[in-house]
Amino acid sequence: MSPRNVSLSKNELLIVAAFVLGPGFFADSSAAPVLDQENPNSIPHLLCGDSPAFLGFRCEWQQAVTAGLTGQLTGVRLYSTGTAQVRIGLGSPFYSGPWAADIIAAPIDGTIIDLTPYNIVMAAGSTFVIDVMASPSDIDYPIGGTSTPPQYSGGDLWFTFLPGTPLNHTALGGQQLAFQTFVDQPRQTPEPATLLLFGVGFAGIGLSRRRSAAYHQPVL
Repeated sequence: MSPRNVSLSKNELLIVAAFVLGPGFFADSSAAPVLDQENPNSIPHLLCGDSPAFLGFRCEWQQAVTAGLTGQLTGVRLYSTGTAQVRIGLGSPFYSGPWAADIIAAPIDGTIIDLTPYNIVMAAGSTFVIDVMASPSDIDYPIGGTSTPPQYSGGDLWFTFLPGTPLNHTALGGQQLAFQTFVDQPRQTPEPATLLLFGVGFAGIGLSRRRSAAYHQPVL
């Protein structure tokens, strides 16, 4: 038995091409940022101590965070008053750079710190740090933290006076930074060329079927 010849019309070939080439014609687009990680229990927390003896030392907090979503880190929210130097490091504490973001006077009054210009993209499960540094002139520097359960399970809070040896503050006092992180997850949308390819192909098939039906219509 001889094999049957299978031929495809031009329109059917367009549909096949759209299915074969389609994945290469999809572009990443962004949805609205969503809340990823948070430690919401906020109480006043002294960042630099309450004695003039600490004056001249620069205090640094570093909260470890484990990303729950894959995407771009678009914002961080901290709870205090005024501003502070806030940095984002892609690593584990105590992290010393290079920094993915370094904002000298970031708002820490509950306003979301915009990290979009820094294009920080992370995979779910990766670790990064939120680093908060006070001015040497600040000896009473309250910042939102936690001292009561539930504690954030994705990382500890570290602390140091500069210069000094970093300490795991969570292990010593059970306290952590109060924060929220926001992530923009990419999603794929078809390019206009792919949609046009599908549209032309399906329209052509429909036209071919109408012509075929007219051609085979019996004459009375």
